Amino acid sequence: MPVHTLILGHSICKWLMRHIQSECDDRFKLSLGLSRISTISFYGIGGLNVNRLLLQHMRVLDAQLPQCVVLLVGGNDVTFDCSAEEIAYRILSFCTVLTNRHKVKQIMLCQLLPRYYKHGKTLTSQLVQNDKTYKDMYYTKAMKVNEILLSEMSGDKFFNIKFWQHCKFQFDTVNGRDLFGPDGVHLNAKALGCRNGHRCRPVGAMFLRKDPDVSRELRLQHHHLKQKRLRLRHHHLKQNRLSLR
Repeated sequence: MPVHTLILGHSICKWLMRHIQSECDDRFKLSLGLSRISTISFYGIGGLNVNRLLLQHMRVLDAQLPQCVVLLVGGNDVTFDCSAEEIAYRILSFCTVLTNRHKVKQIMLCQLLPRYYKHGKTLTSQLVQNDKTYKDMYYTKAMKVNEILLSEMSGDKFFNIKFWQHCKFQFDTVNGRDLFGPDGVHLNAKALGCRNGHRCRPVGAMFLRKDPDVSRELRLQHHHLKQKRLRLRHHHLKQNRLSLR
C-alpha cells in the first residue's frame, strides 16, 4: 500500500503546488512521479513560521494522517530578536510533535534557503538599506541554523528525521543570486528550469527530478496522455457530425 506523504511548509510549498497545477512543465505531476510508492498532498501557507504552524494549522495533520512529511519551514522564523539556537530548537521540537503526537514515521527536513538583497528600479535608498540590514542578519543566522540541524541529525536521537541539503542552493554571497526573484527570497524561473518560454511563479526547484530517465519517462507519459485526449476529442467530433446528418 502506498505511503501517504505530506509536503508541508511556507510559500515555496504553496507555489510548488500551484506550478504543478498550472501544467506549464511536463516534468511535474502532483504525484511527483511517485504514485506507485506514495500518495502526495501539499499544504503551503505564505509567511508561515513554526509557531503559526503549531497554533493554527495542525488540523491538516489530523485530517490527512501522513506517514511521511517533507518539511519546509524555518526561513520566516529568522528574526533580529531570535537566536539561531532558538530557531533550531523550535524546528526540532516541531519534528518531535509530528513523530510523537501525530505518529509520523519519517520526516524530510529541508535546509533553510539563502536570501539575497532586493533589486529593482523602484527601491529607495532607505528600502535598500533596510533590506541589506535584514538580509545580512538572515544570512548569518540561517547558515548557523542549518549547521545546528545537520549536527543534531548526525546522532541517533533523531533517527527518523533526514536533513535535506539542496545542492543548488548553498550559502554563497556571489553565486546563487541569479536563481532568485527580485525580492531575493523566492526562486525564479531559472531555478525551476522552465522551458519553452513558459512563465511561472517561483516554486521549489529542489523538487525537480534529478534522474534523467525518470524525467524522460514523465515527459513520455505526458505526451501519450495529450495524444490520447486529442484522439478522444477527434472521435467525439466525428460522432457529433455523423449524428447531425
